[in-house]
Amino acid sequence: MEDYIHYLDSAAISLGDVHFRNGDFALASSSYTKALNLLERYNGDSMVALETAAYLSRRIKECNAKST
Repeated sequence: MEDYIHYLDSAAISLGDVHFRNGDFALASSSYTKALNLLERYNGDSMVALETAAYLSRRIKECNAKST
């Protein structure tokens, strides 16, 4: 098992995706931010972790743009 797995909050990411699809961008951003904050504690170099962090950052920016 990869070492980054303990830093992925799959539940928060999935919940963020549900809120995003439903148009509740404030809650989506909150869920994505929670997941990103945990993932930022990861000190390794796994591409999966880096790609997930990039995905979360993009989604947070999208949520902020759509909620204003």
